[in-house]
Amino acid sequence: MNIIACQSDFIMTGVEMIEVDATEIRFENDRYHQFWHFDSEEEAEKAFTEVWKEINSSASTGRNCFLDEALIKAQVWTSISQDHVRGD
Repeated sequence: MNIIACQSDFIMTGVEMIEVDATEIRFENDRYHQFWHFDSEEEAEKAFTEVWKEINSSASTGRNCFLDEALIKAQVWTSISQDHVRGD
């Protein structure tokens, strides 16, 4: 499986390492780094969870995993908005 991380201006293929640190998620391959920045640690943690859900889903179906920063951030903001509505 090939993991592909996409930002608005940069697509990185062959992601080998993904880690979360405070308010950012860092992606690495053998040549490049990519950072997704978030407003809070809560957002970064929720995004990291969403990233791993996508990776696991792709692995189970045997297809490449395409991680889009804009889509992951939208999922996180939706999740946080729903948490606030429910009072979590």
